Amino acid sequence: MKKLPVVKAFDSIAGEWNAKHSKPRPWVVLFKKFLKKSDVILDAGCGNGINAIALAPFVEKTYAVDASPRMVSFAKSNVLNYGLQKKILVSKASILALPFADSSFDSVAYFAVIHHFAKPNEWKKIFSEMRRVLKPKGLAFVTVWNKLKGLETEPKVVFLGFPKKNGERVPRMHYFFEEGQLTCLAEESGFIVEEVFYERNGEKTTKGKGRNLCLVLSKPKSPY
Repeated sequence: MKKLPVVKAFDSIAGEWNAKHSKPRPWVVLFKKFLKKSDVILDAGCGNGINAIALAPFVEKTYAVDASPRMVSFAKSNVLNYGLQKKILVSKASILALPFADSSFDSVAYFAVIHHFAKPNEWKKIFSEMRRVLKPKGLAFVTVWNKLKGLETEPKVVFLGFPKKNGERVPRMHYFFEEGQLTCLAEESGFIVEEVFYERNGEKTTKGKGRNLCLVLSKPKSPY
């Protein structure tokens, strides 16, 4: 399998990925309780927009961004098909440099996106941007893949092939975070870790059974 940069990999598989992922990811239901109807939220790394669509009934407005132009195209199409173009605004942007003012959002969601970055300087930038655009006392929801069976130790970085209809397998890079590593990154970036749990099929479970490691973070209220 030829290794591609993550954005190019997702551009390559966007059509098949959109067809396969027509329903929200199971973990989304676990974060709904933290939202208010008046909230303006960010779905960072939104993919085809299906998770933003699932959250739309629970908030006032959602801004959804993704670095893949083709994924953004599918997200806009899906939002239009659901008639939610006034509630969900989709645009192309990297989570390394978000095009929003400081303290823009009541909540931010980083669903299955941070694990596509493997460099410490990228992680620091991601969490810095996350904190910057979040309002004081706002919440951040983060999910990353839990370790795959057979990968309990090394390697930390894995290229997993996504099968296309033409038989080609397009590898996507995944970095497997340890719980302590991810919580330390959040705390060093100025967040308070409110909750840590593992998820499988939309339900909380143990680390050994969990498909995803999930965090709820809060931005402290400004002392000024």
